[in-house]
Amino acid sequence: SFQISRPKMKNSITLIAACAVLLIIVGVWFVVTKPRPHRVLSTLKIGEAIYEVEVARSAAQQARGLSFRESLPENRGMLFVFKVASSQRFWMFGMKIPLDFVWIRGGEVVALSENIPAPKKSPPAIVSPDEPADQVLEINAGEITRRGIKIGDPVILETD
Repeated sequence: SFQISRPKMKNSITLIAACAVLLIIVGVWFVVTKPRPHRVLSTLKIGEAIYEVEVARSAAQQARGLSFRESLPENRGMLFVFKVASSQRFWMFGMKIPLDFVWIRGGEVVALSENIPAPKKSPPAIVSPDEPADQVLEINAGEITRRGIKIGDPVILETD
């Protein structure tokens, strides 16, 4: 008798799972590496320091962050805005420049992380404050010291 062999159910499930994982990886890579058409800047004041910032509110914007950028202009940064203050964790995946992190809650600086280097090896560094934050500002490394930013400084985001 002539018999057509059918793939086993286990092999089909494994193949479907592998395809799903591959699609997720490709999707995340696309979100993280796709170029941005233009950047909308807002003004952020911390104490006496003033920055022009890109505001990252969506999950896609926050996932990409400043990854893969060759440089960050002086007095520029990226502000990450979260709905709820919590122990935020940032990883330096794809970073090519060292950064300072200013952790903000309720319009006030609550913690500082200075001179976090761009990763030279895997896995990249994970940066997290001791205090919950509802906003996080990434700026060029050395800016916290240069601009005299300190815990307790008021933070004001000017919106259009």
